[in-house]
Amino acid sequence: MSKRQRSSVALSANKDMTTLDFKLSLLKSTEPSNEWTSLFVSSEVMCVLMTTDEKLIIAGQSDGTISLFKLGEETEERLGSHKAEVKCIASTSDSAVLISGSYDTLISVWGLTPPRKISDLEGHTSNVLAVVVTNDDKHAISSSNDRTVLIWNLLDLNLETKIDGLSVIGYSLSLSTDSSLLAVGCNDSTIRVWSFRESREQFRLVGHEMPIYSLCISDDMSFIVSASIDKTVRKWSLKNGKQERVIGECNDSIRCVTLTSDDKYAIYGRYNGRLTIASVVGAFEEVNIPAFTTAVNCLYVTKSSNFLISGSNECNLKVHKLSDYPTETILEGHKREINNIDISPDYRYIASASHDHSVLIWSFSETSPIGSLQGHKAEVYCVAFTGDSRCISGGVDEVLKVWDLQNFSQIEDLKGHEESVRSLAVTPDDKKVVSGSMDKTIRVWSLKSYEEIFVLKGHEFMVNCVASKNSKYAVSGSNDHTIRVWDIRKGVNISILKEHKAEISSIAITTNKKKFIAGGRDGRVSIWSMKFHHLEAFLISDDTTINKLCLSGDSLFIFTQHENKTIKLWSLPDKQLLGNLYEHKKILSLASSGDNEWLVISTTNKLRIIRSPLSSKVQYTIVPYEYSFLFRAQVYRLLHGNQKALIQDCLNCVFLPWNVNLLHVISYMNFPKLLKLAISQGAKFLGSEAGETPLTVSLKRRSKFCAEILIKRIPRELYEKNNSIFEYIGEILGTLNRASLRSLHTLYDAAFPVVTDKTLPKFGKFLRTPPIIILSDNPSINSQNFLDITSVSEELVDIEIEFRQSLLKLDLEQGSEESIKFIKTLKHCKNPEVFRSELVKVILLYKWRQNLPALMSQACVYLCLVIALMVQTVIRDSPGTLIVILFFNTLFLIYEGLQLKMRLRSYFLSYWNILDLTRIFFLYAYPILVFSNSGNRLAEDTLLAIANAMCWIRLIGFVRVFDQTRYMIRMCAEVVKEMGPFMLIFITAIAGLVLSYYAESSSVYSFKELVVNIYSLSYGQFNIDGDTELQKFVFVVASIILTLILLNLIIALMGDVFQQVKSAIDIADRREMASIILEVDSIMWLRRFKKKVVRKYIQQCSIAESRRLKNESQQEMEEILQVLANIEQRSKITDKTLKDVFGTFSKIQLLDKTNGDEKVIELLGEIKAEIKDTKKEIRLEMMKTKLDIAEIRKEVGKIKTNK
Repeated sequence: MSKRQRSSVALSANKDMTTLDFKLSLLKSTEPSNEWTSLFVSSEVMCVLMTTDEKLIIAGQSDGTISLFKLGEETEERLGSHKAEVKCIASTSDSAVLISGSYDTLISVWGLTPPRKISDLEGHTSNVLAVVVTNDDKHAISSSNDRTVLIWNLLDLNLETKIDGLSVIGYSLSLSTDSSLLAVGCNDSTIRVWSFRESREQFRLVGHEMPIYSLCISDDMSFIVSASIDKTVRKWSLKNGKQERVIGECNDSIRCVTLTSDDKYAIYGRYNGRLTIASVVGAFEEVNIPAFTTAVNCLYVTKSSNFLISGSNECNLKVHKLSDYPTETILEGHKREINNIDISPDYRYIASASHDHSVLIWSFSETSPIGSLQGHKAEVYCVAFTGDSRCISGGVDEVLKVWDLQNFSQIEDLKGHEESVRSLAVTPDDKKVVSGSMDKTIRVWSLKSYEEIFVLKGHEFMVNCVASKNSKYAVSGSNDHTIRVWDIRKGVNISILKEHKAEISSIAITTNKKKFIAGGRDGRVSIWSMKFHHLEAFLISDDTTINKLCLSGDSLFIFTQHENKTIKLWSLPDKQLLGNLYEHKKILSLASSGDNEWLVISTTNKLRIIRSPLSSKVQYTIVPYEYSFLFRAQVYRLLHGNQKALIQDCLNCVFLPWNVNLLHVISYMNFPKLLKLAISQGAKFLGSEAGETPLTVSLKRRSKFCAEILIKRIPRELYEKNNSIFEYIGEILGTLNRASLRSLHTLYDAAFPVVTDKTLPKFGKFLRTPPIIILSDNPSINSQNFLDITSVSEELVDIEIEFRQSLLKLDLEQGSEESIKFIKTLKHCKNPEVFRSELVKVILLYKWRQNLPALMSQACVYLCLVIALMVQTVIRDSPGTLIVILFFNTLFLIYEGLQLKMRLRSYFLSYWNILDLTRIFFLYAYPILVFSNSGNRLAEDTLLAIANAMCWIRLIGFVRVFDQTRYMIRMCAEVVKEMGPFMLIFITAIAGLVLSYYAESSSVYSFKELVVNIYSLSYGQFNIDGDTELQKFVFVVASIILTLILLNLIIALMGDVFQQVKSAIDIADRREMASIILEVDSIMWLRRFKKKVVRKYIQQCSIAESRRLKNESQQEMEEILQVLANIEQRSKITDKTLKDVFGTFSKIQLLDKTNGDEKVIELLGEIKAEIKDTKKEIRLEMMKTKLDIAEIRKEVGKIKTNK
């Protein structure tokens, strides 16, 4: 797969910003901060609030002032004031009414639109400490230092009642979402939970040691979080009224606490000015936010959890961004729904088509339309820009209108459709426009003559979408659940694709024209090959309808619109969902600018422009937007070596446009335990913009542990569902082979699955001897390449077959750089199980067949050399033969030179190569010596003898072409390796016997002669004439001992080596194949002038695995039955033997009775009794064995019958 290419902000002219090292060093050097802005006021901030639309901030101060701030502005507007400190504020659900409580004993009601005071509510006799509003906005509840909790009617602005059961000082109040429960944080260190349904105190929560200044009930009403000046934050269950855990504990008193909208995190303010984020549902190290230098008095988190507002004694309040939600610009101008939007090719303008019969043109730099295209007589459903300042629109009036954008006037009407026009696509050369209609047709129009070129028919229902990226082809989607590919040069349909189960709603084509993407109302996004019209993958996040999709400018990301409510972002190369980008109650259309800067969304009759998360104008954006600050904090900790618990919400966050996530960071830092945890919890495997995956990062950082975990822990299901992983892995197979990871074979196994396509035949006749292996660009298998389809297939006659296809592409062209690199690293891979994986077996078999002609040619040339040398050996005086030898020897010198050039480091590690170089040397030395007429016959004979020996030994190497010879050569090689201990024992035995023989002083032999004579004993060559009797005795002992030693050593050596070779013969055989393939590939130097890398899929058709297993199991059953028969036969022999032994002892006992030896008779009686008992036991065991044999035979019979 080509690496992601994308530009980003130029931070350094001397550094490559695309590398992961640079990105992570940038993150490491910058401590995360989420402070967005500071707002200054006249006194201490005691309470804060934000309106539900997140546009207005309200602050209550110690001097009685209530201040208003518009978000993003620092100008203070005063709503009004109390006569004393404003301790608490609350608002209705629509933020139209504000209620404030003050130390002046009053509760004031304020209107915010426009800002004004509505009324003061009197009833408390002391400081008002807390106030809340019920969910129906009809009542307010307040607590005071006067030990009362009062309920106020907000409709008539009067005191309604007092809660008699709560006669406490309530420092804090919190209402449940349904307003059925009221929690009161009291001065006596308890929390009172009051049930309005039962009008009684439901729970009294005891655990704090000092007054509770703040508390909050979760939205699901399952727990309460409370903060006290006893320096703790606690979580309480509302099911049983017991404390669950202490969420936070510090050295400072805590005055305020709040929950995020999803109830996952508690945020509390400390006396030292810090804000702390702690997990409510799980354990992770708290995240601290430096905010103030004095006590934090109040906190407020917005419903979106986007903003956190805090106030302190420092006379200011701070707005923090917990998430990276972008700000949006709203464009208003249409009167009715906006059906479709398009962005101009120069990324400057937006066109919107509406139900109000108009098309409006907008500029990104202005909030009002710059042009209005009026002329349609009904709703406009589609609009598209050309590259030459024109615009085309279509709608219910069945007409395509062409507009001039320089003066916003109409150029032409294109008429022909019989029903509403629903979609448009302009070819990049601006010569054609393609339109799809409710009349089931697609029409191709000329933008030069404004005439209809073709009417494309085929769809059975209305056409919802069309797309075209050149003047050759167009793709359409329809309500008939099909996608059709059209040749718009000839006006014909060339493909019908039927994988979706519902209407096709949207189609987009990538900028490189290699893929097209379709979205359906079945909730699936399909990715197709433009060349082969093959389905590559389905992207599924949920069952929600997909109404619209579009691609980023570089086609690396997909934006999808779901059920008119949500916009999601996907990584196309990774085929993974990255997260939700935007939510609204009614989204009608979306478009992404080609420069990746803006995302334009239509919601009812408004356009909303937000900055794209792929924008290069910002350093990076974190997606999903929620809790992006926590993700930054998590990454910062990891990069500084902190390996404490992972934050669950950070697992699938991604830095965009880098496409870097937590797995990259953990792999980079080499934290195996955290990596294992992150994968088990669902972290996604992604490739960065530079193509770096967590696996490549682990290998680059030389972390085998992390690499092992990534290969082993990523489920096989993920491999099969997400082929993009193999697109990354295909480029690093050589590195993986060199690393020799223990789990590498599992990756190879997963990369070559059995194809489960139901359209492929299950039985057939092979075109040639199976397995048939081919390389193909097409990701789908064509059975005609493997099977004879001319005859009718019969299951009873034809062979059961299976197809396999690699999920990764490889360049296996003969002599290519990539092929040589792969085979070379494979040969040296230390994980033997890799050679047993199906993919490696198939690759080696394919390469073997590919190189076999070259191997046979080389063997023939070498045989000619050997024959010439034989002739020279027999007929010495033949200059012609010497010239032939020199010629062939020069060819092999060139051959070795080519290998040496390609494999300089590993060349001399092969004993075959060393032998070749030595042979070449002697085959040059001998003719040179002969031609020099030196007259040294002995030297000539010696060189000729050595050359002959080396040539015949090397001939064995060429015999390796045949399977069985590789096995025998392997046996010989292993025997030689194991000769060390054998020779040590043998030489020790000979030395001992020689010394024993030599010790007899009358010996007529020298020590040297004795060594030769004793050694000859091993081979039956000896002469003992003239030896003394002692020497003859030693000789006899030596002959027996040496023979026994020699035979036993040979038997032991051959037995051990045979077992070793037999257990690993398949591995050794494939290693040897790899070596031979590498030799041949290395000399194909002409192929390496082709710089283009051609990667293809490996496809195989072979006898089905089930058939092979069936044959193997049948053979195993036959072996089992044979063993059982042998056991039964032996049991019969044992029984007969026992009878014979018993009979013999009876005869002996009768004979001894006749002789009258009582002791012998008694002894024999005891032995006979023992034999009887033993016989009974043996017969019992034999009976059991026979029953077992019968049962096994019965089961085997059943298996045979079933098969």
